Amino acid sequence: MDEVVVDPAITIKAIGHQWYWTYEYSDYNSGDEQSLTFDSYTIPEDDPELGQSRLLEVDNRVVVPEKTHLRIIVTPADVPHSWAVPSLGVKCDAVPGRLNQTSISVQREGVYYGQCSEICGTNHAFMPIVVEAVSRKDYGSRLLRRGGSNSNALIPTNPTIQFPTNGPVEESSSSSSSEELATFRNVIAANNETELYSRITFLENQNYYGLPPQTRPGEYGAIVREHFDQAIHVGHYRRIYDQELLELKILEIKGALQNRLHELMLSEPHLPRILELTPYNNIREHAFSFIEDSTESVSALRHSFQRDIMWGTLTSYIQDISGRGRHSEIYREFYRSFTDENFRQFHGLPLP
Repeated sequence: MDEVVVDPAITIKAIGHQWYWTYEYSDYNSGDEQSLTFDSYTIPEDDPELGQSRLLEVDNRVVVPEKTHLRIIVTPADVPHSWAVPSLGVKCDAVPGRLNQTSISVQREGVYYGQCSEICGTNHAFMPIVVEAVSRKDYGSRLLRRGGSNSNALIPTNPTIQFPTNGPVEESSSSSSSEELATFRNVIAANNETELYSRITFLENQNYYGLPPQTRPGEYGAIVREHFDQAIHVGHYRRIYDQELLELKILEIKGALQNRLHELMLSEPHLPRILELTPYNNIREHAFSFIEDSTESVSALRHSFQRDIMWGTLTSYIQDISGRGRHSEIYREFYRSFTDENFRQFHGLPLP
């Protein structure tokens, strides 16, 4: 492989065939056999829908999130091909026996067309490429729909958190199972629960707006405890713990992101003028709303696949803002949102 890409958020493998493309997404799976894989064929000349471009539209588009670093790995299954999308400035040859890679970052939502640019046989002209960039918020649900009948393969079957255990535990609703669950919670998982509640308490004591989601002190921790008490056997408890821990991690990283947006806005040299003109009077409150609008709510994440994407998105935000500060893409979006673009342009306020 060549053209090393540093820290891509998503990797997509494009495999050229005579005469169609196969795409593989494997970032969110526990094994290669569970990868989301689909073929992409050209729409026949006599079967286009209204508005579709002749010989450029496909039955399955490549769906990617906007403003995200992507790695495209290209290889052929037979003869040489070339994965080229001119509007994205990318062309990567597919050479038999090699894995070539290139990187792209689509800056705005839209549909981008390309074609195989290496003569590969009789139907070389019938190998179009269509990349559809969607918002990072909608990426998970769009890709989940793209999975079609393979959607279940996107959901990891193994629990995220591994508790120590001396052997397999039978999952039944008998009194024996209840006793095993009580022993498991009191002996094996006690430290894990204690740490979870300590992190919830720490989160409550931060100066975050709207985090954790509660109307009175201690409410969020009580809800988590209630969820644990609803477990009917050890396996059920583990699934609840995995879910609660991931939701807490998401809240923690949202809090860290809110804190950083708040700090950077306070350091703006034109802050007094910004506060005078902005329609918002609370930086933290708007940072909270901005983050919530940029991501799906935790309650809407029904599948492990969607939760993994949420975690990856928030992590990329943190890495971007930690490395580039006021020049990061997420802060620039927040700045434009907080100042209101119409206000900013009318009053001549600068971009960050």
